[in-house]
Amino acid sequence: MSIDASKVIGRTQRNWDYDSKISEEEMQYLIDISMNAPTKENTNVYKLFVSTNMKFNTMIQEWAYSTEEAKHKAQKTKDRNAQVAAPLLMMYVIEDFADTNVGLNDACFSVGIAAGATALASAEIGYQTGFCSCLHIPGLIEHMSEKFSGNFLEKFWKNSEIQQILCLGIGKKNPNAKNRSQIIKDGKIQFTTGIKHRTKPTVLIYK
Repeated sequence: MSIDASKVIGRTQRNWDYDSKISEEEMQYLIDISMNAPTKENTNVYKLFVSTNMKFNTMIQEWAYSTEEAKHKAQKTKDRNAQVAAPLLMMYVIEDFADTNVGLNDACFSVGIAAGATALASAEIGYQTGFCSCLHIPGLIEHMSEKFSGNFLEKFWKNSEIQQILCLGIGKKNPNAKNRSQIIKDGKIQFTTGIKHRTKPTVLIYK
């Protein structure tokens, strides 16, 4: 894995080139990367939902805001979170683990490892990525049951209590915009998300 790839995944991609498709082979490769990542005690601690359905992925953006956010702030947040409306969307879904020895923290660590490895692998094969954990889960599940019916969707999303979801958007960047620019339907830039000064963890090397 290259340093260049690690720099790619450090920048959230918020717009996409929808004419550039991800092949079935590449998609399966990235799924395999996730599945091969370590989990707590080798247990199944999350579910993985993979979508190339743009109607579905665009719908996810409509719920890409925190449950606690005030209504007037929610619109701006979901506009900013266009990384989920990617050509390939991978959703790491953590359920209620009350009946197992695996706690929520352990599940979140496992998801982070898998999603991080998958993002890095995506960059290695030429794609950009964007993470998002900001989702109004109750509203999303209710809306999904109304607009995206089907036994396999019902079984995946409705059979358990979902605690957390981490989204990873993957695709080629829009060549006509910066990674932080939000694109509206007519192709014009709506606004550009500000960038915060990046702080890095403290590193201590002990020999």
